[in-house]
Amino acid sequence: CRISEASSNLRLLLATSDSSAASDLRSDASGSGGAHGDREQRGGPLDIRFREPAPGEPLQASVAATLRSAPRSGSFLGALARNGSGGSGDEKRERLELEVDVGADGTLRASGESRFHFLRCGTKYKLTLEVSEWRGGAGEPSTAPDVGSVLAKTELDATTASCPPGIDPQVWRQLKEMHPVYVGPEHELGEWLAKDPQDFVWAWQPNFSLMRSLWLNACFTLPNEESPIAQCPNPLKRYCLDLTTTDHWLRGKKVKRHKNDFILTVNKDYPGTFMRCRKLHEDEDRGCWITKDLVEALDSCRREDNELKVYSIELWEKSTGNLAAAIMSFSVGDIFHDYTTACMLRDERSPGAILSKVTGHLLRECGYTLWYWGFKNPYMAEYDERYGGISLDNQAFWPRWRVAREKVGTCDLASRIPPGGLDLATL
Repeated sequence: CRISEASSNLRLLLATSDSSAASDLRSDASGSGGAHGDREQRGGPLDIRFREPAPGEPLQASVAATLRSAPRSGSFLGALARNGSGGSGDEKRERLELEVDVGADGTLRASGESRFHFLRCGTKYKLTLEVSEWRGGAGEPSTAPDVGSVLAKTELDATTASCPPGIDPQVWRQLKEMHPVYVGPEHELGEWLAKDPQDFVWAWQPNFSLMRSLWLNACFTLPNEESPIAQCPNPLKRYCLDLTTTDHWLRGKKVKRHKNDFILTVNKDYPGTFMRCRKLHEDEDRGCWITKDLVEALDSCRREDNELKVYSIELWEKSTGNLAAAIMSFSVGDIFHDYTTACMLRDERSPGAILSKVTGHLLRECGYTLWYWGFKNPYMAEYDERYGGISLDNQAFWPRWRVAREKVGTCDLASRIPPGGLDLATL
């Protein structure tokens, strides 16, 4: 909920970035206001008054916003913000420490923001807002506040939209049972996705802007040409290689024996290489999520985006000039993320494994610190001990991703590769 100053009154504005309910819930605090979808309902101003301290004297206060729904059966989708708890219904709680001004008439004036996510559609919620004296204390105040007496308290009822905008209600009723957590263009994506209790979120016919936002928030997109639904992996456990812990990349036997047979390029033909990967997936009956729109969207980022660097890493056999293997990937700051790999040439040299090892070596040279692979598959076990393989939950992964997003332009794999390609014999 947003708490905003409106003349001498404290006005509450609910605006849910609601992933599972996908509603845009707005209401000015009037004691009993509510809203559905994009329709905003307004009521009278809400005054929270008390007599001390003296008018004009600033007060350090703690504002606790709690959102509750009535108990109901079914799966519990909510996972809350910083200071949450769950009960027989949904309960989400967030506390802000802020300075509250006291007007001449005793009205509290403050501004701050709390956001609640993973709300259910078509559900009535009660918002409780408490203003308490904050006494401070050691540590992070939002996790262990030293709170005094409650100075003021008010409640507000509001109801989430029955279904996301742009989706037929009948279709939505079927979808929400199979795909619980929805994201759409109405949502401002961010680190709150780390609290998703599922391994996937889903989007309805995502446009370029939404796909890019998902990529920048560590969720890849798996569209389907035969369906408007795009599944978006958001793993509870993410398999990564810590690139700061090992330099074994070029020490493997097959790398030493056969690297002289290959040349490596980056973005020699991004769309063509991606479509070669699609053909291999289709030939092996691995699904067809590599769509024309997805290729074009990522290629657009490759050409024009500085925050999201997109790569196709190609391994070519010298003797024939044939494409032997490829890694399709992007990077955000110093974190590298591949979203598919393909081995077109399969023989005793294991070109796919050679490409992975050489790529790890080059990423270290370019300053990357983490290589994110997605869900862990059995074949990845060989990378656990010698190559820094680790499984990170979102509480460990997201702080690193957040820092990486602040390092725009610090790492670029393409800058390491000569214009004509890198002859692996030189490594």
